[in-house]
Amino acid sequence: MNNRVLIIGAVILALLLILWLAISGLRSGDGEDEISANPKTETEALIEPSVSADAPLNFDHVWNETSSEYDPECDEGCIEVLNRPRGSHGGSVRVGVKPDIDDPIAQWSDCVQSIMSCYEGQLAADDFDGHTNSTMHDCVLSSACPTECRDYYQSTVSDELETVNRALDAVFLGERAACLPTEAWVE
Repeated sequence: MNNRVLIIGAVILALLLILWLAISGLRSGDGEDEISANPKTETEALIEPSVSADAPLNFDHVWNETSSEYDPECDEGCIEVLNRPRGSHGGSVRVGVKPDIDDPIAQWSDCVQSIMSCYEGQLAADDFDGHTNSTMHDCVLSSACPTECRDYYQSTVSDELETVNRALDAVFLGERAACLPTEAWVE
């Protein structure tokens, strides 16, 4: 009986501690809505949950306006690249490509593809001698990516392989990379 009372008492104390911590966090401002750090004008300031000075850097403004949007149905102007009436899973598979899509995600994809094509071309053309960091630097700086993205990459990288990988992740490839359009961010 005494053990049961002790266990129940410990559980109640733990719940009270959790409740106290939650209330203390709300009083200190954690989790409250804040005004967006970079509104375009005062009237466009948005109330967003938990936007703070620690919010990820983003260059969404560098992408051109969309003239041909992504169409998941691919109703018009698509090139069919695969049509399998019956796949191994029992359903059909149909893949279409629409080359003129130019939304920010497509522009970002072209940017990253230009870096990778350059890098792969350099590795194939040169005898591999371990100078891949300078090759990657050159490829990023000569890429089809927006100037602000290339400049930000250059400001965050050094000659060490670890910083090259971190810079590529922070600027182009990470879940919330600075030059990854926000509609592609992983939530």
